Amino acid sequence: MKDLFERILQILGTSRDSSLFQQLSTDLEDEPEAVIKHQYETVYLFRKTGFSISFDEVKGHYWHAFIHYGSAMTLSGRVTPYNGNLPAGILLGDDHELVEEKLEKRPLSSKYIQGSSPDDLKDLWDVYELSSFKITFIFRAPTEQLASVAIEC
Repeated sequence: MKDLFERILQILGTSRDSSLFQQLSTDLEDEPEAVIKHQYETVYLFRKTGFSISFDEVKGHYWHAFIHYGSAMTLSGRVTPYNGNLPAGILLGDDHELVEEKLEKRPLSSKYIQGSSPDDLKDLWDVYELSSFKITFIFRAPTEQLASVAIEC
């Protein structure tokens, strides 16, 4: 779907009553699975399409999305890699200099983050503000190619 990224952004900030979430699921033919559910948050995983959307149970709106491409979940085969679009012509696999060039701005912050295992290499996380969203581009070590994207409203 060529406008998948924009459709994900449209869902963020909406309530559970919004038809946008269900319409996206229908259009993608990918039934979201509630992989994490507790009193504060429910995370819905679109396994066939390669992304998840989180619902804040306290604030009552969708607040976060995560795009899986080179994430541990895709590398293990539990999630199909995302094949939708990204902003400004960014492609999964771009390096951080190319992402900065395409966005025509510098990141708000840039830091190396340790993976979940002590043996994991540190990935580069570049955070940008685009419109009213905080978007984190995650570049997987050691190649530092774009592997995942987190979006927060």
